[in-house]
Formats: sequence, structure tokens, C-alpha cells
Amino acid sequence: LTDLTDAACLQRHLFAPMRDPREGALMGVMDQLNRELGKGTVFTASMGILGRRSWVMRQERVSPRYTTRWEEIPAVFPPEGAP
Repeated sequence: LTDLTDAACLQRHLFAPMRDPREGALMGVMDQLNRELGKGTVFTASMGILGRRSWVMRQERVSPRYTTRWEEIPAVFPPEGAP
């Protein structure tokens, strides 16, 4: 037998219903605090502490956030002399 995991630790799929209605409220509060106080200010224990992780995800090649950030929408201007 391999890949045995505790049932409570299984990752749910994207559209799985929340187990507890308070879970959504908690995530909303955490998101709001992180928006106001800075990314990574509040996090769950399962995310680990940045200084103690054995690896950190590289983020130098992330896609632009055109659909969520106004300042990242590309501006297009006609060439000079165009009608």
C-alpha cells in the first residue's frame, strides 16, 4: 500500500462545497487583511513559514493580471501620423 493519507488532509477539488460555513467567512477575512496589510501577513499553518520552508516558489515569470489589475492592462496607441 502506498500513498496513504489521512482523510482529513485530502485536497478537495475546485468546486467542492465548504465543510463549514464559517470557513468561507474566515478566508474572506484573511484575504481582506492581506489586501490591507500586505501579501502574506496572515496565512494558514499549512502554508508554512517563509523562512522555514525548504523551497520557495519562483515568481519571476508570472503572467500579467489583466483581468484583475487595472494598472496591468496594456495601453495601445495609434502610430504617429495615423488617420
